[in-house]
Amino acid sequence: MDRTLNLSWARFGLGLTIASVFPALLIASKIDDRDSWPDIVAICFLLLSVFVFVARGWARLRKANAAEPLSAWETDRIRQLLIGPVGSRLVWFSFTVITLLLWAVARGVAGRAA
Repeated sequence: MDRTLNLSWARFGLGLTIASVFPALLIASKIDDRDSWPDIVAICFLLLSVFVFVARGWARLRKANAAEPLSAWETDRIRQLLIGPVGSRLVWFSFTVITLLLWAVARGVAGRAA
């Protein structure tokens, strides 16, 4: 008998919370430094982008599981549903990287002007 997956949003939230511990510690260690707020904003934007991307994948996974229960052994199909189509993935991460690069350039220009 195949094991089906438990894809509740509570399980997703627990995984997201566990994944947020290291970045939260990183942000908390720099919170007293006034010059580090642009770094904190960049880290938060990156985390938000990754978390929203994974949440969209989780929703696709839940939808596919509702239509036809997924087996725990279908790792390729699960991975494909979680990361989504190539075009969407490429646009999402390109937007994230370009935004972070623009943020870094703007920070550098503003730092030299001051």
